[in-house]
Amino acid sequence: MTGANELNPPAFCAAISIRFLIIIPIVSRPTFVSKRYIFFEFWLIFHRSYYIFKKLVAYYSYANNAIERLYMFHSRQFFDQKIKLIAQTREVLDVGGASGFAKILSPYKDILEKTNYKTLDISPATKPDLVGDIHDIPLPDNALDAVICISVLEHIEQPQKALDEIHRVLKDGGQCLLYAPFLYSYHAREGDYHYKDYFRYSKDGLMYLARRFSNIELVPVMLFFETWLYLLPHPLCRYFAPLGRALDKLFPSRGNQTSGHYAYFVK
Repeated sequence: MTGANELNPPAFCAAISIRFLIIIPIVSRPTFVSKRYIFFEFWLIFHRSYYIFKKLVAYYSYANNAIERLYMFHSRQFFDQKIKLIAQTREVLDVGGASGFAKILSPYKDILEKTNYKTLDISPATKPDLVGDIHDIPLPDNALDAVICISVLEHIEQPQKALDEIHRVLKDGGQCLLYAPFLYSYHAREGDYHYKDYFRYSKDGLMYLARRFSNIELVPVMLFFETWLYLLPHPLCRYFAPLGRALDKLFPSRGNQTSGHYAYFVK
């Protein structure tokens, strides 16, 4: 890595400590000359601190490349694999999908259009294929091969009833792919297309809600450190994300503390 040998935090900290030891007696009895010297020393400390900060960010960004390959398999690649399985079926319903192919699904539009892909939403203003409530899906039993339900469960009053409805409309062997947040910021919405923000879901909570399904797979989207660093103001979160992923690899016991889960259920 370019510049990696220049990064020596222990030596840097020792140099800063020595500078503070020199400055302290001068600060206690300042003169005109010493004030100028103190200003120079503090400016130099600040400058070097900023330099080491940039080096640390570069280091963790570089180290993150290897971590990223392992990490991504457990979130985006998991989602990618399951969507491609769903695309091999026929009757697919995107619950809460509005007019269809929301941001996360847009890369899969071509393959999903080969199915009988439909959307269900409670608001007619979003122009879904079906207007209806997830608590009472307007379809007969065993009607669907797959259900997609992204970022919906936190906005509904009765999540257990919703999962039971999804189970009802799926055929035997039918698939459900959803995302539900856990450690995530409040995100209700006002206006014509309004919704509230009721719940967050741990791994145990999702497994309980989906207990009627025969197969359950859960994958965390972000782990503990990256989740909390992601809550920093932008663009700081982007710079600190590699550090968060590195810490999550060092402390895997915190793996249940995540921003949310992708969940895959089979009836």
